[in-house]
Amino acid sequence: MGNAFQAWLTDCGVDVSRFRHWWVEFQLEAEAGTRLSVRVDAHRWGLSFTHSEKHSTISFAGDDVELRRDDHELVHEATDPSEIGRLLGALERRYAIQFQRSVPEVRSNVPAAIPRVRQWLSIV
Repeated sequence: MGNAFQAWLTDCGVDVSRFRHWWVEFQLEAEAGTRLSVRVDAHRWGLSFTHSEKHSTISFAGDDVELRRDDHELVHEATDPSEIGRLLGALERRYAIQFQRSVPEVRSNVPAAIPRVRQWLSIV
């Protein structure tokens, strides 16, 4: 299960093979009140999207899906971290928004991940 998550970070240019418990999270904002938060770790990944007073919060771990709320019907939009870039574009088109990709908030316990994920977000 961790291979898909590790592959996403490899696509971002980050090697987490030496870390047993790694995590990366980022947040992107668009217009006031529109926000996408994503967290990826060695075992699961999840997203939270808020727009126009509607909210979706979903976590994925292999075939298991934890659906807390899905007002935006995103559960089938992205089931793997490799689809995050496609999801960003789909949300921007669907809601006529523009995420501020040049100023994402990125946190991680892998220091090299922060600048790499910022760079990846600016080009996806």
